[in-house]
Amino acid sequence: MADSGRPPRPVTSHRFPVRSQITLIVAAVALGLAGGAFWAGLSPSATTVEVRLEATSSPGPSPFTSAAGKDRAGVAPTAGVAGELPADTAGLFGAPGAGGCDAQRLASDLQADQGRASAWAGALGVGPGDIAKVTARLAPVVLRADAGVVEHGFAGGAATAYPAVLQAGTVVLVDERGEPKVKCVSGNPLTAAQSFGQANYVGTPWPYFQPSLIAYVRPATDKIKTP
Repeated sequence: MADSGRPPRPVTSHRFPVRSQITLIVAAVALGLAGGAFWAGLSPSATTVEVRLEATSSPGPSPFTSAAGKDRAGVAPTAGVAGELPADTAGLFGAPGAGGCDAQRLASDLQADQGRASAWAGALGVGPGDIAKVTARLAPVVLRADAGVVEHGFAGGAATAYPAVLQAGTVVLVDERGEPKVKCVSGNPLTAAQSFGQANYVGTPWPYFQPSLIAYVRPATDKIKTP
């Protein structure tokens, strides 16, 4: 065939330069490591929390005050009352019985110590000067189910929060919509807990304790009538 006189076309290489290939490999490795860390963060072990089991009449490791009430021993948990449920659920609360919970004494004990009063009020999001007014609006009830809560103890001059399970029979003060606010045998403030999920339960379990039977109390839509 006759030569057309045109120069031959240059051969184009589709291979990446060596430096580019190394950069891509390093990026892929880094992405893989990051992905592994992400999935490790979602693993059950990473979400495990330590939850303290507190039987009736136990003030816990760091009580705010002396006992302002008396728990009831031998309260059998109500069947079927477990999981997240509103405070007006039938069978959740019972009458506290003799002794109840002396809210006035609780307020007096707290107000005698300015540091404790400030820490206690801060845990519930109120002012120290409002303690007597706040406690006067709370009502005593006895838990008829094991309740998962965030409990606030007093240690080192400050409130310390930790997840806990209060055994059925524990007397607490609840607000008008049924949320537990104070554990009476310790004076410790209580706030709502999310479901504990994967948890390491510490302390001595009572004979019938099962994580699946824990109740997580949510405020009722309307004001509740306490027993």
